[in-house]
Amino acid sequence: MMMDLTHQWILLYDDDMVPDSGAIEWLVRRAEDIENFSEIGCVGRIFEREDDMAYNRRDVDRSQDRIVSMLCRMHFLPRENVWKILELRESLLKTGLPEETINRHDDMLLLALKTRGRHPVQIANEPTGFRIIAEELPSPRALYRHPGMLAERKRVLKALSNLKVL
Repeated sequence: MMMDLTHQWILLYDDDMVPDSGAIEWLVRRAEDIENFSEIGCVGRIFEREDDMAYNRRDVDRSQDRIVSMLCRMHFLPRENVWKILELRESLLKTGLPEETINRHDDMLLLALKTRGRHPVQIANEPTGFRIIAEELPSPRALYRHPGMLAERKRVLKALSNLKVL
């Protein structure tokens, strides 16, 4: 199967979630309202120390739009950003990180988009009546269940930092 890259927007969405009806339309409207972003989403992280990329797993409050260090779970981005992500994946493979580790932490590849002077934006809560993430399905493969997840994420961040993409 080939990815259809003829549309203006790309949605990357974890396989253990279900969106509400109207979620995609809301994302398109929000993307048209926000300037200079690399991606938008609804689950953000803020690194404790941006200078050394210390990963923080706590969700960020969604009472207002805000720039975050990275997004998790779902990513809505302009089509042209996909190529930058694929290039970064190839560069990470050359660092010696196992391919399985890179695949498991693929959301971190979107950090490559920050090199263009744009930032991930966590959007505020949706209007009453629907949610972008309506339901999270039970998943034994969920990343937070993986032993050593935080240590792996820190290794990926260090490799990204060494590549000078952050």
